[in-house]
Amino acid sequence: TARTAETTYRFRQLALGRYTLTVRAVNARGQQGDPASVSFRINAPAKPATIELTPGYFQITAVPRLAVYDPTVQFEFWFSEKRITNTAQVEKSARYLGTGSQWTVQG
Repeated sequence: TARTAETTYRFRQLALGRYTLTVRAVNARGQQGDPASVSFRINAPAKPATIELTPGYFQITAVPRLAVYDPTVQFEFWFSEKRITNTAQVEKSARYLGTGSQWTVQG
């Protein structure tokens, strides 16, 4: 439960899941109006629809593309010289490179 005298309120770091938000007006005398509610869900971002690979001079750049553009989404980049067929093994078998909207590996 949160109260604010402002006309907006920002919820931060909500976990994945389903939520119901209920809002009601309260005047200076404490009188409350009828509540209004909306249900919503916070999901993990979708997987990339494609990954563009651009080779360079002793480097390669990977640029993941979502089916629907979302500038707030960042991607984790992992690298392995061996093919990993089971995606559940990536964090155990590959090297974490970093997080960003694209990644360039040089070498």
